[in-house]
Amino acid sequence: MSLLLDHILVGAPDLEPAVTDFAAATRVTPSGGGSHPGFGTRNQLLSLGEDLFFEIIAPDPAQTENGHRAEALARLSTPCLHAYCLRTDDIATVAERAVAAGIGVTDPIRMSRTRADGVQLNWEILYFDAPEWGDALPFMIDWKGSPHPATTAPGG
Repeated sequence: MSLLLDHILVGAPDLEPAVTDFAAATRVTPSGGGSHPGFGTRNQLLSLGEDLFFEIIAPDPAQTENGHRAEALARLSTPCLHAYCLRTDDIATVAERAVAAGIGVTDPIRMSRTRADGVQLNWEILYFDAPEWGDALPFMIDWKGSPHPATTAPGG
């Protein structure tokens, strides 16, 4: 089982101003990304290397169904460091080890989106259910063989 840093999320109440401000501060404009159907969020990405990326994530005004993350993002007054994600090739073992250590987990959640070039990305995520840890714990992702977003996001 592998565990690697996959991406860092900056949360924002509104995507476009957050991306504009980020680009003004860094001279690099995140792009790509897209909507997360059923979760109420959308994002833009910036590659930090071959298999690591930076994500600006915000509520998606085109979606009427909002998940927990979309609701938390909508309450933000300004963009801020929101979360981080570790990549694994074995979410089931991560879940088993967390439970054995006394940390609750959610059921794995299957997600997907289609890139602008038509490529379908499929992944599975796992959240830890440990309110006492807050955002100190990452969430987990398994890309299920999909191309890693860092390979197509602009670099910076």
